[in-house]
Amino acid sequence: MESSTFFHFVYILGALKMTAAAYRLLAFINMYISPSTLDRYLTRGAYALVTFASEGLGRDLVMELAKSGFNLVLHGRDELMLSLTKIDVLNLNPSLNVIMMLQGQGKTSDLDISMIDTVPITVLVNNIGDPQANQQPDGLSRMRLAKSLSACLSKPALLLNVVSCNMHYAIPYQALLAGSEIYYDLFCKSLSTEPDQIETISMFTGRFISKPGEKPVGILTPGSEIYAKSVLSGIGCGKKCLIPYWPHAIQSYLFSILPAALLDDLIRGSENNKVKSSL
Repeated sequence: MESSTFFHFVYILGALKMTAAAYRLLAFINMYISPSTLDRYLTRGAYALVTFASEGLGRDLVMELAKSGFNLVLHGRDELMLSLTKIDVLNLNPSLNVIMMLQGQGKTSDLDISMIDTVPITVLVNNIGDPQANQQPDGLSRMRLAKSLSACLSKPALLLNVVSCNMHYAIPYQALLAGSEIYYDLFCKSLSTEPDQIETISMFTGRFISKPGEKPVGILTPGSEIYAKSVLSGIGCGKKCLIPYWPHAIQSYLFSILPAALLDDLIRGSENNKVKSSL
């Protein structure tokens, strides 16, 4: 009798575990098949502002937003590259209005936001920059940028933060960058709890290729065009933090169940290979 009761308890526990696992799997699938709610912010004459928009992921996010019908404010530090991005946008959709917003080269350079005071900006994409082009700002710089630019948003608005997945792992020689990214992520999460009609979503990016001609593109190293589509598709999935590209989400889960020592060895090996390939 006691044995029968024990096995009955084990069966119930197993069924509960299987139900929980099935629920997590369905929730994961739903996250990546749910339609984007980006159109909620496409009001009459609405603008989207993209930081570090001159190349790489920033440029591809600009092009995707242009396809959706947003007017654009392009932020960056290279006037020539921003001009080329502007030309590409207008070639895609000549009816759009495009504003260029230049910032100085220094990390703490002041940004003149007076030119967009009256512009109805409903989407702010605080982009990570292009790590391959050494244009990746630290989290503190991006926090200052978000603080300045969020004051210009027309509510309801979306603050979309593109954050590096590296903050979750101990990457060699990137301790300060990872620490500042964690600080910035907490800043964004705090903003999302404030009742000011600004939806805040953090998109954690893995590795992508912004210059496909130089490095091979694969399922775990997609082109930045694919990544830009994934980032915008994740809006409205119900999560405040998301890895937008589903193969990277699976990869991140597999990393999370590895022993810490093995994960550290894999990361060191990967970073050493990057250093060797750059020589």
